[in-house]
Amino acid sequence: MPSGLGDADLDGCFRTLNQIGYEDPISIEWEDSGMDHLASVPLVLTYAREHVHNLPAAAFDVLLRVLDRRKGPPVESVIDSHNVTD
Repeated sequence: MPSGLGDADLDGCFRTLNQIGYEDPISIEWEDSGMDHLASVPLVLTYAREHVHNLPAAAFDVLLRVLDRRKGPPVESVIDSHNVTD
């Protein structure tokens, strides 16, 4: 299930990391064999941008390049359709 939609208290984890001044990378992984991980990227990106402070835009560069290579709408249209902003 995409980040923020499950039972884990990710908001609490992010708040705690911010409070202690954590500035290193964060990797959030999920396992769901029935889910199209590429299709859920815009949801995860939106969640991360809304809940992680000082999110580096470069963190998603590789992921967006992967999306550009897949068949389907351009990355920009996928992101725009989910109201994702920088």
